[in-house]
Amino acid sequence: MRVRIAHFSDLHFWSLPGTWRALLDKRVCGCLNHLLRRRQQFQDGRLERAAARISSLAPDWIVCTGDLTATGSPAEFAAAWAYLKPLRAMALRGFIYVPGNHDAYVRDAVCRNALAEVCGKLNDGHGPECFPREVRDRGLRLFLVDETLPTAPWLSCGRLDVASGGWLRERLSAPRADREGRILVGHFPLRRSDGTPLPRRRRLLGADELYELGRAGAYDVALCGHIHHAFRRDGGGAMEVCAGSLTMEGRVNVLDFFPESCTFSQFWLDVSEDEPTPVLTGQISTTGAH
Repeated sequence: MRVRIAHFSDLHFWSLPGTWRALLDKRVCGCLNHLLRRRQQFQDGRLERAAARISSLAPDWIVCTGDLTATGSPAEFAAAWAYLKPLRAMALRGFIYVPGNHDAYVRDAVCRNALAEVCGKLNDGHGPECFPREVRDRGLRLFLVDETLPTAPWLSCGRLDVASGGWLRERLSAPRADREGRILVGHFPLRRSDGTPLPRRRRLLGADELYELGRAGAYDVALCGHIHHAFRRDGGGAMEVCAGSLTMEGRVNVLDFFPESCTFSQFWLDVSEDEPTPVLTGQISTTGAH
């Protein structure tokens, strides 16, 4: 028996905001960033290939670690939902979505309402107000946190607020049940692929505490996005897997949990090219849970 998770991130659907109010907030910067840089990297063909190949994996859970949108506008959330709705139905046990910094781009009430609506649709009625929360399945515990907040135009950082930090400390510090696996799910990496902290303008405030909890064996795997280049970082107690950007790089992280042995196995699904069958890349390896 296994619990299989298909994990991707950073779709960055983009649309013109369609309102003059966007001229007065950070959406102007986001639109320019997309038009001048990200538009050349975005490849929507990877979305279709990802859906077909994820379906062939028969995942128990599908996890998206944020940044459905480029600027958090309602039209972008609508496009993301149109894509994710059939994909959500492929998950045998459920779909998990945590917001990214681009989803919580601005304080505009219309944008925030669009985020709340899609978050609720993807998470079985659990909107942004329901974070942090826990999901359990056959000995596996997933701890979901919303680390996002609207920031200044020159920042793309996040924050683990006091309430979420306390909630995580309480649960992660508690003794484990027999053969219990633990996964931390958030948008921001705790470290870069080489183990160094992210630059201040892009990092998660509170990442050091979570990193040290992983080093102490309080959880086994951290799933994230935000950095558009996919990576897996081992060592220091817990494994961290950043799924990168699905539309820009074409990677899906596949994580299996085996309850009998309380171990994890991870490999990459490459959807960057138009191949007729799934392409598995990277070495399959296993880590023992504590």
